[in-house]
Amino acid sequence: MTSPSETPSNQTNAQTNAPVNAQDAAALAENLLQTPQPEAERRFSREDLRTLARRYLRLFQRPQRVDGRFSARNFWQSVGFAFEGLLFAFRTQRNFRIDVFLSVSVIALGFVVRLDVWEWIPLVMMIGFVLFAETANTTVEWLVDLLTGGRYDIRAKRIKDVAAGACLIVALCGFAVGLLVFWPHLFPKW
Repeated sequence: MTSPSETPSNQTNAQTNAPVNAQDAAALAENLLQTPQPEAERRFSREDLRTLARRYLRLFQRPQRVDGRFSARNFWQSVGFAFEGLLFAFRTQRNFRIDVFLSVSVIALGFVVRLDVWEWIPLVMMIGFVLFAETANTTVEWLVDLLTGGRYDIRAKRIKDVAAGACLIVALCGFAVGLLVFWPHLFPKW
């Protein structure tokens, strides 16, 4: 029987031996370090246990404040890094430059034919999807190249081919949406 001072969460913690706060975690780590174990039964070294305890304790710590913010990089730095990534993709990826050129052309054509607001919605969404797919494809290609170390591997080729295929699907859908939106404006008699 449990006493009234014990809460159900404490019972669960006692049953599972899972520490709930930083003090319990520190006590458990210290207990593990102090418990004598024969060398044959010891699965972790003392340093391994200390490292695990430190990592577990970090879960209970609040984020460190830097300059009054919760992270080392503030929001505007993150936005700057995102623009650096887009600029890198624009400089190094031919298909991304083609997609940006076509997107700007579609936007210009939309202003020329005076699209309604409801016609802009699918266009802007598809432009975003196409550019996202191209940057995701670039990311997959660079990651596969990094993991394979430049060596040819048929699995790496398949991964790149599937990512490029996904990008092609999104581009074809964007083309179809563009046709559906612009056809009545460009060919009103058909």
